[in-house]
Amino acid sequence: MLKSKPKEAKLLKKLKRVFKAQRKRARVPRGPRLEIHPLSGILFSLEDPRYPRIDFEVVNLSEDGIGLCNAPVIKRPSAGSRLSGTMVLPGGRCKTELVVVHASATTIGCSFPQSSGIRTQVQQLFALELSAMNLIEVPAGEVKATADGTVRRFRSRNNCELIFVEQDQAIVRFQLSFFGNYIEGGAGLKTKFGFLTATSLVRLVPALSSEVLKSARRFLDHVPQLSPFQRAYLQKSIK
Repeated sequence: MLKSKPKEAKLLKKLKRVFKAQRKRARVPRGPRLEIHPLSGILFSLEDPRYPRIDFEVVNLSEDGIGLCNAPVIKRPSAGSRLSGTMVLPGGRCKTELVVVHASATTIGCSFPQSSGIRTQVQQLFALELSAMNLIEVPAGEVKATADGTVRRFRSRNNCELIFVEQDQAIVRFQLSFFGNYIEGGAGLKTKFGFLTATSLVRLVPALSSEVLKSARRFLDHVPQLSPFQRAYLQKSIK
């Protein structure tokens, strides 16, 4: 007759199974991190003798500073260190210096030096992008309701405003005002163009110049509240 296993042996076998299961769970990879989306047509070209020459994609921008996609490219610079280089813009280039505020394996957050004058340059050079990025949504309770969908209204500086009606996140119709220009359209509607007058009325015109339409698409590129589907629809509507 076979002897039964000692209780200690049974307990040890159970413990081995538990630890083996824990090791398997520990090897399960973490979920993917949120993607970093670079801003369209904006780069920082590093021209510093301490580093190789690199064109960094810019992932955020304000009057006070920028975030560089490090993904990873260079060894993390220490806070307070300075990076010399050139801002590459859709409309030109300008020399500048950045002060590192924080750095990680994916991003390098930098501020503009107070004495460099770059803040004013950024306000002028990136006026379109900054106006789009600073759009603030008007509370739903302050927006007039409509029967054909949910109205969403966004306002920013430089007379910039985006209004659209959506159903299941699809845009039914829209109005876009930026820097005195006006565009409206929607599903099954003819796209209209115009200019804002001093009294905030719209003076309709047959068309806007190709440069203004290009600026409109660039503006929409930087509206953070739009989904990719909504952005693609609006850009296609104003071509």
